[in-house]
Amino acid sequence: MKILLIVPTHNYNRAYPCFLSVSDFPTGFAYLASSLKEAGHEVHGLNLNNIIGYPSAKDMVKDKI
Repeated sequence: MKILLIVPTHNYNRAYPCFLSVSDFPTGFAYLASSLKEAGHEVHGLNLNNIIGYPSAKDMVKDKI
């Protein structure tokens, strides 16, 4: 099964873009991805917090997902 894990956006209701540092990445996602891969699934991750170049967060999310 193909699985996409999406990191929740941070402060997009107040500011876009709102960057999330590498050290702020949720470790729970790494544990989930590891367990799912071990179970034989194809796992991909998407961090929308550091993507720029769109007029609004809503436009960016619609395009990427």
